[in-house]
Amino acid sequence: PTLKYQHTQHIRTRQHTHTHTHTHTHTHARRAYWLIVCFLLLSLSHFVFFFVTSFYYLPVLVAVTALSYGGLMAIVPMLIPAYWGFPHMGINYGFMALAPACGSIAFGQIASFLYDHYKEDGEDSCYGDSCYEVAFSLTASTCLIAAALSFVLARRRVALERRLENSTDKS
Repeated sequence: PTLKYQHTQHIRTRQHTHTHTHTHTHTHARRAYWLIVCFLLLSLSHFVFFFVTSFYYLPVLVAVTALSYGGLMAIVPMLIPAYWGFPHMGINYGFMALAPACGSIAFGQIASFLYDHYKEDGEDSCYGDSCYEVAFSLTASTCLIAAALSFVLARRRVALERRLENSTDKS
C-alpha cells in the first residue's frame, strides 16, 4: 500500500510557534524500478565484456558491474518488507541473500564447462573470444530476464497501490 509519512516542522518566531505538518507519499513500486536499472546495467556490462579487447576498459566495466551489484544489495532489503511484510523479513531476506551464492555456484559451473568445451584438444588453457563469449552472453541474458521480471513486479505493485488508493478514496 501507499505509505504516508508525516513530517512536522516547528517554526518559531518572536511572538508565536507555528506548526506545519507535511504529508509525504512514498510508493514502493518506484524502488522496484531501480531493480530494473541495476539489472540493465549488469546486462550491458556483461555484453560489453566480451567485446572489450583492451585492458583500459576493464576497470570501467568492473566498476559498473560492482555498482549494479551493490545497488541490488541495497534495494532488495528495502523491498522485502514492502512486498511480504516485516514479520517475514528475516526468512525472506535469508532466501534473497542465498540467491547470489547459488547463482555464483551454478553460473561458475556453467562457465567452467564452456571454458573446457571451447579449448583446443591437448591444450591446458583456452585462448580467444569463444572461451568467454557464451558465458557472458548467458549472464547478460539472465540479467535481461531479471529486468523483465522486475518490471512485471513493479507494474503489479503500481496496480495494487492504485486499487488500494481508489478503495480508500471511496470510503
